[in-house]
Amino acid sequence: MIGPMGLDRNRDGSHVWEPASILNATWDTPIWKANRRANFMLTQENKAHPWLFEDAALRLEDCAALSLKAVGLYDQAIQAGSSQVDDIRTQRDVVWKTARSVRAKSLHLLETLAAQDARLVQTDEEQFRLVVRRLEALLKLDVENQGGRAAAAQMLTEFQRDPKAWLKSYLNPELGERTPQGYEAFSNATMDWSQWATRKK
Repeated sequence: MIGPMGLDRNRDGSHVWEPASILNATWDTPIWKANRRANFMLTQENKAHPWLFEDAALRLEDCAALSLKAVGLYDQAIQAGSSQVDDIRTQRDVVWKTARSVRAKSLHLLETLAAQDARLVQTDEEQFRLVVRRLEALLKLDVENQGGRAAAAQMLTEFQRDPKAWLKSYLNPELGERTPQGYEAFSNATMDWSQWATRKK
């Protein structure tokens, strides 16, 4: 399901500002249901433990980091010169865009988790300050990943101006889930917040 995790998007590092979800179904066909359904895939549940989302985010970030290292190697190969430099440049561009897309999905998942953490600890000033710092760092990385895109920069500015107001408007599961489009209309698994406990410092 890596395609729906972000690889088929615009590859500009952008993402929506609604709570992140993970597609939990593939194709509704007899062959899939008979012998191709894998035990490790989400295929039934509409809610899943937030740790699943955190695990996916961390794995996607590992993928993005390794891909960006590969981009550095492509850059070295381009500087070294070669008769194949056009092919190398094309491959570099694909890997770079893929890395940004994968990192965007990772950030979307991690930001959703951090935003909920912040909501849950708002009455504890010290804990709230710690989570706000974590969320701000993620939003800054998001702006960088999106190449300074105006919409991402605006999100960061709004968050820095008033974190509590921002948390009411963005990545908030209480605002309802969006209606899936296309293949996503199968089903999306969202986070089961009843199983989430905020981390203490």
